[in-house]
Amino acid sequence: MTDGTFAGGNAVGWLQLSARNGAFQSETLNVGAETNVCTIAADSAAITLQPDGRLDYDISNYADTQGPDRCYGADSVNLGWEFDGTVFAPIRTGMTDDTPDHVHIHKHQLFFSFDGSTQHSGLGNPRAWSVVLGANEIATGSPVTGFQVEPGAEGNAALLIACRQQIYILYGNDVSDWNLVRYREKVGAYEWTMQQVAYTLFLDDRGITDLRTTQAFGNFDHSSLTGAIRRLINSKKPDAMASCVVRDKNQYRLFFNDKTVIYVTMDGAKIKGAMPITLEDQVTSICSEEDPNGNEEIFFGSDNGYVYQMEKGTSFDGENIYAYLYTHFDHSKAIEWLKTYHAPVTLEGRSSGYAEFDLGYELDYADSDTAQPAGQTATMPAAEGSAWDSGLVWDSGIVWDDSSVTPTVGLDLRGEGRNISWIITKDSDYFEPLLLTGVHFGHIARERLTG
Repeated sequence: MTDGTFAGGNAVGWLQLSARNGAFQSETLNVGAETNVCTIAADSAAITLQPDGRLDYDISNYADTQGPDRCYGADSVNLGWEFDGTVFAPIRTGMTDDTPDHVHIHKHQLFFSFDGSTQHSGLGNPRAWSVVLGANEIATGSPVTGFQVEPGAEGNAALLIACRQQIYILYGNDVSDWNLVRYREKVGAYEWTMQQVAYTLFLDDRGITDLRTTQAFGNFDHSSLTGAIRRLINSKKPDAMASCVVRDKNQYRLFFNDKTVIYVTMDGAKIKGAMPITLEDQVTSICSEEDPNGNEEIFFGSDNGYVYQMEKGTSFDGENIYAYLYTHFDHSKAIEWLKTYHAPVTLEGRSSGYAEFDLGYELDYADSDTAQPAGQTATMPAAEGSAWDSGLVWDSGIVWDDSSVTPTVGLDLRGEGRNISWIITKDSDYFEPLLLTGVHFGHIARERLTG
C-alpha cells in the first residue's frame, strides 16, 4: 500500500503474486464471496532487476521478537526491495527516480537515501511511504554515503547519516520528534567504508577514523587512527572500494581498486596495528555475516564475475599465497653499542596446522659498510618506499605441525652491528597461517660507539 487506508476505502498500492492462471486486465477483483475488493489497472508483469547496481542491504524482522528476518536492499538502479527468503517484493516510495542508494532499519522504520535526500517509511510498515502513514523526508544537502546506528543510553539509539564532507546524527524515535544535528563539519565518510567494530569506523580525509575520536578532536590529525601510515592512506583514499569487519579477528578491512587491502586490528577501542595486504583478486563488493550457528562467513564479488569466500583454505583460489614480514631494526636496548650476534635463535609462535616459512636477517640497517651475512639472496616484490638489499641469509625447513611450540631454530646467526632486523617469508598454496609473537637470540655488547 502506497497511499490511503483500507478502512477509508481509498487504499492504493501494488499486489505481489507468486503464481497466476490466465491474464489480468483493467477490472475489479473478487475474493471468494467478496466482490469488487479492489480495481486493477492492467495485467501483471514479472519482477526483474536491472544490472550494474551496487547493493547495500540491512536485515531485520521489524518486530524485535523471535521470528523470520527479512532483508532490505538498495542498489541505485532498481527499486528498493524486501526479501524474506522466498518472496522478493519491490518497494515503491513514490519518488520520480525511485532507485535508492543506501538502506538501513532504524526504530522500526525503513530508511532509504536518494542522493542528498533521506526518506523513511511509516512506523512498523516498510511498504508505507505516505506522509499520512508516518513517512518523512530529511534533507542533508549532500549525497549520503552510508547509514549506521549508534548505541545510546537506555535504548536511545541514534542514526548516523554520513555524507562525504559532513556527518549528521538523527535523534528521536519517529517523525513526531526527529532532531537532525550536524555532528562535525569537514568530517565525513567515503562511500562503502563505514563499519562497526568497537566503534563506528570509516575512511575520512584524515585517514581511518572512529566516531569517538572525531567527537574528541574534530577535524585534526588526531582524529585519524592510522597516522603511522598516513602517506599510504593519502595515496589510496580516492580509490577505496569496499570494507568489512572480521569479527573473529577483531579487524576492520578496507579494500582499494588495485587489489590492495589495509587490515586494521583492534584491541577493544584501541588500534593494535595496520597491515597492507595485496590480494590475488580484486574486491568490488563484500559482505560479512554470521550463519545460523554463529559462524562468521565472508564473501566478496570480483571484477571477473566470480564470488569468492574469504578466510577459507590456504590459497588464493588455488594460487600460492606469498607473505613476508620485515621487522624494524632492534637495538636490544643498547642503541650505540656494537654487538656480536650469535645462535641459538628461538621463535615463539603457533599455527593450526602445518606451517613452513623461511627466516633471514640483516644487520646495522643493512648498511653496505657492515659485513652482511653471506648466503642466498631473496628476491621479492618491494612495496613503494621500501629499500631492499642483498645478503639475506635464508634457512628453509622451519616448520610447525599442528601444535603451539617455541622451537629453537638452527639458524647460523653471526655478525656484528648496532641492530638486527628479521625477515620472514612464506610462498605456498597449502601452508597454514602462522602467528609469530617473538624472536629470541643471543648477542654480546662489544664496545660503545662514539663520535
